[in-house]
Amino acid sequence: MSNAVFTIVSRNYFAYARTLGDSLRASNPDTEYNILVVDRKDPTFEARHPEWRITWVEDLGIPDFPHIAFKYDILELNTNVKPTFAKRLLDRHDKVIYLDPDIFVYDSLQPILERLDRHPVVLTPHTTSPIDDDKLPSELEFLNSGVYNLGFAAFNASPEARGLLDWWERRCLHQAYNDQPSGLFVDQKWMDFAPSLCPNVLVLREKTFNVAYWNLHERQVQIQAGKPFVDGTPLVFFHFSGLPPIGDDRISKYQTRFTLSGRPDVAPLFVRYRNTLAANGHEQYLKLPYGFARFSDDTPISSLARRVLIDHPVFVNAADPFEASGEVHSVLARAGILRVTNGAAKPASAQASGKERARLQRIVGFSFRTVLRLLGAARYERLMRYLTSVAGLRQQTFLIDN
Repeated sequence: MSNAVFTIVSRNYFAYARTLGDSLRASNPDTEYNILVVDRKDPTFEARHPEWRITWVEDLGIPDFPHIAFKYDILELNTNVKPTFAKRLLDRHDKVIYLDPDIFVYDSLQPILERLDRHPVVLTPHTTSPIDDDKLPSELEFLNSGVYNLGFAAFNASPEARGLLDWWERRCLHQAYNDQPSGLFVDQKWMDFAPSLCPNVLVLREKTFNVAYWNLHERQVQIQAGKPFVDGTPLVFFHFSGLPPIGDDRISKYQTRFTLSGRPDVAPLFVRYRNTLAANGHEQYLKLPYGFARFSDDTPISSLARRVLIDHPVFVNAADPFEASGEVHSVLARAGILRVTNGAAKPASAQASGKERARLQRIVGFSFRTVLRLLGAARYERLMRYLTSVAGLRQQTFLIDN
């Protein structure tokens, strides 16, 4: 086939990949669908899913892959191998479309493929109209996370697209951390450069593509004869990003603007999507462990452990940083970093609960007020500037240096 669609998941999110695949088979039956699984290669897992075209991240031939899998958490690694897999698919396809696994496709993707006849790259912005309320996400969140939502991206096999993918791949494999205070947000933030580096990029503004919580303020959904429309035009795909658990009225756990009860136009989409996800074994897949979450002796790898050694010779020269008998494990153990295992396997993007966050704010506020009284305003300001420079986990090499 000249065209392909792909998504990326770890094994615990495979139900999402199956659900996306089901929607593609119904709406785009002639489309080749590929699933890149970001996990330790597991032939028995693949054998249980013969109906899906699976590629393992370890088979992509990424140079120095164990170090990349170690320094990035599960969210980062899943997003940052996107350009690598896109390039591989373009070796045998004329056009490829990436879709996040939590997307459901309702209508033909042909309009995107047709645009790739004239444009090397197609992207969708988070929003096409201003946001003026006090809810989340605001425009400030988009400034931090990126103008374009990289849950969708499409590329043709032109030299222009390949040139952008080559650049994007280098940034993703080496500098695409989930570190918004430092101006980084995985693969997504880097693509703010795309229209500058690749002038013929198409910013797809039509409201039927990549509908999600971040743009529902400008889009209304109607169900006509069982088929969803947006402002009278067939909905192509909806992005169920941050899907809350059943019984939670929020449209997404990443926003405060909409509830399902307040947006009955989209509520039927969520009912159908949750039912399909459950039928595809979501609860069972969630129990599967992430293969790059632990050392070989089963010690959890915390976000701090992943970050603090990135530029250290011990990490750079390690044959396999996951090996428990290696120097990476030894250095982290001596520094006391491996002893802090509470929540160690959670990705860096995990958010504290509202109560926990309020408690931390009270503790930090009291502590800093005390420091201000002790140091005075001028020295307190210098201390805060210094702490800002070392607050990122990658800057805290002093934890392991003698």
